[in-house]
Amino acid sequence: MVGQVTITAGIDIAAAIYLIGAATRILGLPADARCRSSAPLTGWSFQLFVMVLIMIPQVAINVFGIRLDGAVERLQRLVAHRRRRAHRARSSSFSARTTTRGTS
Repeated sequence: MVGQVTITAGIDIAAAIYLIGAATRILGLPADARCRSSAPLTGWSFQLFVMVLIMIPQVAINVFGIRLDGAVERLQRLVAHRRRRAHRARSSSFSARTTTRGTS
C-alpha cells in the first residue's frame, strides 16, 4: 500500500511540475514569476500546492468510487431510456405520416 501511495505521489508531483512549466511557457511568464503569496511559481511550495489540487479528485474517486460508479450507471440508464423513448416517438410519428400520405 505504501508503494502505491508513493508511486501516485511521484506521478502527481511530476504532473504538477510539468503543468506549471507548460503554463508558464504558454502564458509567457518569466521563470522567476511569483504568485500572490510571493512564492515563486517554480518553487517547491507552489508545486506541492498544485500536486494537492491534482490529488483531490483522485482521493474523491477512491473514497466515493462505488457510489460514483452507481450514480454514473443510473445516469447512463436514464439517458438510454430517454433516447429509446425519443426514437420510438420519432418512428411512430414517421409511420403515422407515411400511412396518411399513402391513403390520399
